[in-house]
Amino acid sequence: GILERLDVVDERQIYHEMMLRNQHWEYRVANPRSNYWNTIRNDKEHVRCAEFFLEQIKAETTKMRRGEGSGDVSLITGHLPYNRAFYLHWEEFANALREHRCKLKCLPEGHDTAIQLCDVHLPNIVLDILAKALRSTHFKTLQLTDNNFGQYGISFALDYVENNPILEEFSLHQNSIENTEDVVRLCRIVKEHPSINQLRLHGCFGEDINSFKMLCLIINAGWDKLKYLCFSSNGVSTDGSTLLSDFVASNPPIEYFSLVGNQLNDRDACMLAKALKHNKNMRFLSLQSNLLTSVGWVAFRNTKLDLTSLNAAADSNHTCDIVYDDRSDRFSETNNPENNPGAERAKKIYSVLSKRNKGNVNVPHFAEVPVEFLPDILSSIREYSEYHLREGDAPKKDDSDVEAVSIVYEILRRWDKALTVFESLSTCKTR
Repeated sequence: GILERLDVVDERQIYHEMMLRNQHWEYRVANPRSNYWNTIRNDKEHVRCAEFFLEQIKAETTKMRRGEGSGDVSLITGHLPYNRAFYLHWEEFANALREHRCKLKCLPEGHDTAIQLCDVHLPNIVLDILAKALRSTHFKTLQLTDNNFGQYGISFALDYVENNPILEEFSLHQNSIENTEDVVRLCRIVKEHPSINQLRLHGCFGEDINSFKMLCLIINAGWDKLKYLCFSSNGVSTDGSTLLSDFVASNPPIEYFSLVGNQLNDRDACMLAKALKHNKNMRFLSLQSNLLTSVGWVAFRNTKLDLTSLNAAADSNHTCDIVYDDRSDRFSETNNPENNPGAERAKKIYSVLSKRNKGNVNVPHFAEVPVEFLPDILSSIREYSEYHLREGDAPKKDDSDVEAVSIVYEILRRWDKALTVFESLSTCKTR
């Protein structure tokens, strides 16, 4: 309404005033003297990382103050421990973050923004000033990687997720979650949050916590809303539970599911493969570096491309790209996720017909089909043969495919029911 439009005008005015005020803004926090790092730690790599971090935090702070860039904020260093010489720089960075909210509020609707704090240690004193700055500075993505901040940092992250109504993606990499209460809180947030639909938890659970139980809690909380779930390198072992396969078989809205680097075995693979036949939404399932052997590989291959019959080909999964490995070899049973699923299905059906035609063995498979369906069969052969011409992103034509006319000729020439039809037609014409 009118009040909303006035709010937008006020926000833009505040943003433009900020830009005018800061157009010549200069970063004034001084770096430590060149010999400072050598007195702290005589390590060239550490000095290089520290100097790079200070350059980066200065650049990001200046960019925010001047209203430059796309709105993203990113600090990525090389596993840099905290040093008290960084505090004033963090303080300047936090002040800039606080003003950055003006820019974020004026970006076009649908514009994605992210804050990434990666491989930089965040002690409590830094988390406190960041929490205040981020209270009303809302990004759509929060990524925290290897920050060495313990349970205090997990609470900081969950506070931000819970109080940011526009957040869509939360990524936590190599930051340990050490108690079930934090997971329960995360699950409640996911269930109640108006926007979050992507969750990445990589290497967050150690041996002291049942990671499969944590995964179950998260799946149940986000069953009908998560579109992206990464739960890699967490030591997950199902112990025969069917929860993962039940989840996949229910055809939830999830499109990307990563379980890389866990303890899933061939039994899990077989159950997941079977479940995928009932799933039409998933686009990627990543299972590299688990305990799968060729048994699991065969199960997924049959799910993706079962050419034993026309019905088996039609019932294969046509939407999901499954990536896994067997010992040192990596396999990808690929449906291109960008392709038209109907075209993928048609391609597989036509592959069966084409393969059979090379041995002239299509006809026996139509023995129980009423001859009245002959026109439909011939029409379908032509339609399936043109899978590569369908609208949207269609798969490429397989060079091993025979021409449709070859299959039609085989059926008309060898199917005795078809011969009966033509004989009756010929008899009718001579009368």
